[in-house]
Amino acid sequence: MRTMRRLAAVAAAVAIGDVGGFTFAPPFGSGLGSLAVTHAPRHTKARSRWAAAPVTTKMSMMAEGRGSESSVGKSGGGKSGGGVQKRRRPQKTKVMQLYKDAQHKLRNGQTDAAIKLLEQCLHMDPNDGHSWLALARAEARRGNIVEAKNLFDRSTTACPENVHLWQAWAVFDHKSGDFEAARYHFGKAAEVDARNPYVCHAWGLMEAKAGNIEEARALFLRALEAGPQAQVSVALAELEAQTGDFDAARLALSEGAEASLKTQKVESAPLFIAWARLEEKNFGRSDLAFDILHKAVGHCPDEVNLHIALAQLELRMGRVTSARNILSKAAEQPISQSRRGGALYNAWVNLEQKVVQDEPRALALVREGIEKFPAEQSLYQTLGTLLDRKGDYEGAVAAFRESIRIHPTGAAFVAWALMEERHKSTKATSPSAASVLSAERKSVEEARRLFERGIRSDPTHGPLYNAYGAMELRHRNADAARQVFERGIAGNCSGMVHVWHGLGTLELRLGNIEEANAVFRSGIERADMGANIEDTSFLLHSLGTLELQSQRPAEACAVFSEGIKRYPNNSHLLLGAALTEHKLNEIESARTFFRRAVRADRKHAHAWQAWGVLEAREGQIKAARTLYESGLKECEDHAALWQAYGMLEVQVEATDRARALFKAGVERCPENVHLLQAWAVLEVRTGSYLKAKELIESAVVKDPSHGPSWTAYAVIEERQNNIDRARRIFEAGIKNAPYHGPLYRSYAEMEAGQGHYEQARELFEKGIDNDPFHAQLFHAYAEMEARLVNMPALQKLDARARELFSEDVAVRQAQRILAEKHRRWAQNSLQAIRGVGSTSYDFDTLGSVELVGSTSSLLGDDQEDSHGLGML
Repeated sequence: MRTMRRLAAVAAAVAIGDVGGFTFAPPFGSGLGSLAVTHAPRHTKARSRWAAAPVTTKMSMMAEGRGSESSVGKSGGGKSGGGVQKRRRPQKTKVMQLYKDAQHKLRNGQTDAAIKLLEQCLHMDPNDGHSWLALARAEARRGNIVEAKNLFDRSTTACPENVHLWQAWAVFDHKSGDFEAARYHFGKAAEVDARNPYVCHAWGLMEAKAGNIEEARALFLRALEAGPQAQVSVALAELEAQTGDFDAARLALSEGAEASLKTQKVESAPLFIAWARLEEKNFGRSDLAFDILHKAVGHCPDEVNLHIALAQLELRMGRVTSARNILSKAAEQPISQSRRGGALYNAWVNLEQKVVQDEPRALALVREGIEKFPAEQSLYQTLGTLLDRKGDYEGAVAAFRESIRIHPTGAAFVAWALMEERHKSTKATSPSAASVLSAERKSVEEARRLFERGIRSDPTHGPLYNAYGAMELRHRNADAARQVFERGIAGNCSGMVHVWHGLGTLELRLGNIEEANAVFRSGIERADMGANIEDTSFLLHSLGTLELQSQRPAEACAVFSEGIKRYPNNSHLLLGAALTEHKLNEIESARTFFRRAVRADRKHAHAWQAWGVLEAREGQIKAARTLYESGLKECEDHAALWQAYGMLEVQVEATDRARALFKAGVERCPENVHLLQAWAVLEVRTGSYLKAKELIESAVVKDPSHGPSWTAYAVIEERQNNIDRARRIFEAGIKNAPYHGPLYRSYAEMEAGQGHYEQARELFEKGIDNDPFHAQLFHAYAEMEARLVNMPALQKLDARARELFSEDVAVRQAQRILAEKHRRWAQNSLQAIRGVGSTSYDFDTLGSVELVGSTSSLLGDDQEDSHGLGML
């Protein structure tokens, strides 16, 4: 495949990422959650500032040596071992200052200057392990892979007792897929310190990822023998949860928490957060989760993340006031670090802005946070986002600029770039079409410039590539979008699974179905080989759904089975398995998976809806009603549930109940055109044409690109014999939704009914050109020609249909579905990014854009339109 060949060609450009702290992503769908553990400063004796990451294959191979034959990976390390010689204090002080200056330049994207400073450090002190490690990482980040390997070799020669250099080399090897070398270097680190928690933790994560569960468990337990380690207890619990043993996971977390209560030396906040998340998500014990976090706050009152976690739990339990009070009280306490203060105020602003929807209060809070923590860049980023939403473009620009001046992060560049893309109207010199088009181009160029600045400053920031690629795709620059995604993959950016997903989605939207399939599979494979534990559940879900839509249920079943093995409590994967079983006509098995899906996530509206549809199709009307009502109790703002429930009542001719459901749904979801259209079709069936027109007119105003609404609108007028008006509506619909086949079909059939056969032929031909896989177009066209006994035309149509529909039925059906998705998307290509799913920055800023496609379903719209004549 061409995309895969290109990626192979640029693989040598893989860059190393910064690992200043551990970040644990859950190896199962809705289990422990994402936890961050940040370690103590460099010069503390109790803990190391260096982090580690995981690796993969057999422990037994560690004895067989590999020298410097390794490739790039994530560096990590720690306090210097026995290789550091004592020097005169002034000399050492100067080295420390140079190192500090180098780190500052690295954070600000000045890699060349930082490397020169680090080389000076090593010239003054050849045994400074910190400088060796930072230099190797810097060289790898700018693509000098051979030099980075050479530096690891030289550094371990100079500092053979530095456990963290060996560990960093092991992680470096692992990220390149050289597992034998990784094991060897982990073994060398273990020779220096057999129970070093960072080594055991990273090595254990590697073995867990390789499926070597016993080896991983042994490594985690070895680390815990040295004393309580919150991050290791969390890793052990995740390992047990990954195998489906949630009781063992609970035991690991509870024992770790009990041990941490006896000492103040352990950073235990992530442990309590993980335990609470496990109780809430896997055991349904929100009350126990609250008790755990409440006790943890008392134990660690200065841990801001505990207050945030408790507030978020209160929000999930529907206690908004309590959540606000928790954050308010936390803000009254002294907070020494700007980063923690920023996290707290960003969480509070998110609550006020997104949950309470009090924009003025949110704006006042972020200004209060800036006053307290003027050096926290994320708060300026949040301020920029709020001012953008308020319409204060100049103020937003100033805020983003200040955020980047303090510390240039990828997230800030993303927020600023997307604002520039949206604000084309501010640059138009006149209302003319040419001026608006010129302004739009300038806006895209400015956004592109900001994205490129972001890549230079933060080349491993995955969401930046995702947002950049998505912008190019919205503006139909498919090749440019592909190049951006490939740059992110080649650069080994953070969250690379999301970039793989973005690339796969691009191929889908271009109709390259097999290419998309290969990209999704490669993303999963690369994530399995990588040094970081990344959540691949949504890649597995997208791949499984693609196989299902391609009418390959056996392949879909294999993908979903693998996904559920990895993430046994992931509601989206369980739903995919249920839909696959239904496709295979295994109704009882499908019900089992539906039941597991809603138990895993009672707010998964699509699972309730799909299960209800299954029961309705099986004639279990009472069961379907119960499911829809249960779903609406949990997700009352989910339009598709209201529509599905209403359509069920239409099916059983309970017209008043259906009307009441549609009305209630529209009141809850007034912008949803599917609901409006379904309600309009019901009114037509009952002869209430005025009400039907009122509803459908509202639908086409709210979403002019929604073809089914135009079809229904025109057919309403045709039924009332308003042919000229119906014709004008059809024309308007085709202009706004040119790829919607049913519009052409209904329009052509109306013209044929009026005896205008030439006009009907022209419409059928245009429809086939724009939507060639809409089989009903061919059927309707053929029926008209048959009525006219036009045998030559029928023969031509038959030949065209054979040519178009001669491919494998499965692939053709997938192309039909995905082509329609792409066309609907294209009509809205210039809308702002809407995150699908929940992969966003925990405790981060409003400006942090959700990753495109992170947990999105290829099932797409879980609402079906009532297409014209069939329903009418």
